[in-house]
Parts: sequence; C-alpha cells; structure tokens
Amino acid sequence: MDEELARAWVAAITVAVRSQADRLTELDTAIGDGDHGVNLRRGFDAAAAAVDSLAPGSAGDVLGKTGTTLLSKVGGASGPLYGTVFRALGKTLRAGGSLAEGLQAALDGRVSGASFTRTFVHRGCGSSPRKKVRARASR
Repeated sequence: MDEELARAWVAAITVAVRSQADRLTELDTAIGDGDHGVNLRRGFDAAAAAVDSLAPGSAGDVLGKTGTTLLSKVGGASGPLYGTVFRALGKTLRAGGSLAEGLQAALDGRVSGASFTRTFVHRGCGSSPRKKVRARASR
C-alpha cells in the first residue's frame, strides 16, 4: 500500500461513515446507547482533516495518524477498536510489513495503548476475534 492509496482509503471510509451514520445510530439504538453513527462520523471527520493536513510521508504515517485521531475523538469502545487497528497498520507498514501483517498485529494487540483483544475479549464483549475472522474468511 502506498501513501496515495492510504489517503484515498481514509477518504472513502469517511464518505461511507458519513452516508451511513444515521443507519449506524439507528442500529445502535436497538442494542446500545444510540450514538455509534454520531461517534464514528465525528472520529472519521477528524481523521480525514488530520490526514489532509499531514505532510507527505508514507502509508504508515497516514494510517497511524488516522488511528491516533480515532482514539482521541471516538467515544465508547469504538475509539480503541478502530484506533488500535489503524495504529497497528501504520506501525507495521512503517516497519516494512504488509497490510495483512498489520491486521494480524491489531488482532494480537501488538501496538502500544489499547488492544483489540483486551477491549473485546478480556472485557467480555465477544468471543475470540481470531475465531470470528477465520470463520468469515472460510465462508
């Protein structure tokens, strides 16, 4: 992944979140506190602005900045979840790793700060994320 693709990826995710924010909030209202779409929109709007102002660098820089911004702007469990994934991707890409290795690092919690595993498995918010990913991949 190069920097241009990483920037385009963040921009596309931001557009998708904006267009689906009301639906995400509606779904969250049935099972949670009804703020998921609002929180994600706020976070990805901030991430897009941060990436737009980021000096040219690498895909890892773009994704790392996205993760750091999401950690600070998205509330609830979603901030640590999305932030950890993007920070792990950024860290792995900056170290010369692949996108797949970055996703694995996120699942394994190999990034400083909050980890996917601590947030969602150890706190009782679901079964093993690896099992879920493997189950989806085998379909």
